[in-house]
Amino acid sequence: MQCKKTAITYLLLIVSSIMFSQTFTYEYTYKLDSTDLNRISQDVLNLEINNSYSLFYSINRLKRNNYAKALETEIENNTLNLKSAPNPGVHWSIKNDSSRESIMVYEDYSIYKYKYSDHINLDWKLQDSTKFYDHLKLHKATTSFRGRDYIAWYTLEIPLSYGPYKFYGLPGLIVEIYDENKNHHFKMVETSKIKLDENYFSEFKLISKDDFKEFFDKYELNPMSLIPETEGIRIPENQKKIHKERMEARKARRNNFIELR
Repeated sequence: MQCKKTAITYLLLIVSSIMFSQTFTYEYTYKLDSTDLNRISQDVLNLEINNSYSLFYSINRLKRNNYAKALETEIENNTLNLKSAPNPGVHWSIKNDSSRESIMVYEDYSIYKYKYSDHINLDWKLQDSTKFYDHLKLHKATTSFRGRDYIAWYTLEIPLSYGPYKFYGLPGLIVEIYDENKNHHFKMVETSKIKLDENYFSEFKLISKDDFKEFFDKYELNPMSLIPETEGIRIPENQKKIHKERMEARKARRNNFIELR
């Protein structure tokens, strides 16, 4: 971890004098299973910032999509190794326009790729508390967002008004943010050289947020019900039943989402 902190410190020397496109990597730990809060899941995400917008996306999701594109070649060469496939934790990516008029959310469920606009209004309360992370001086702020109360730590030494997920609007970059029970916790760990291809989101279909919620509820309960029979895919009824029962049990446990309303 020391080398990661050093990378952050070195970045300060650059950002303090020149503003340009930069990418920060965050560790995201979360607890989706409401019946077992000791079970912690994790993903690693990039916050890519340029002059007009920021992008927040899962590195493992990006790698998995690139991996999927290579599957056909591996099958042809008989070198397929599914164990090497990255395992992303989150399905969403967030694009935050600098105009702050709206945030675009991209949801990636393999063959189902949707995007929708989300309007965010965060009421930040700046606190007197400070702490240090490596050589960064962090300032405390609090806010409430869709059913959770959050504590954020931001730095004035990186004067970029962005942060992980849908959080923005503080006088400096949000280095760490978590809800009061730490069910969802984002923390910057290093800078990154990975950049997202500008055509990455070209295949996502624009729908309303309400329409996505309807899709998501069906997907969580029974993904097989979304496959139209016109696609020529025939799934035996007993398999459908078994899968539906498994998904219902899974849904009963996975209800501690980052947004509660």
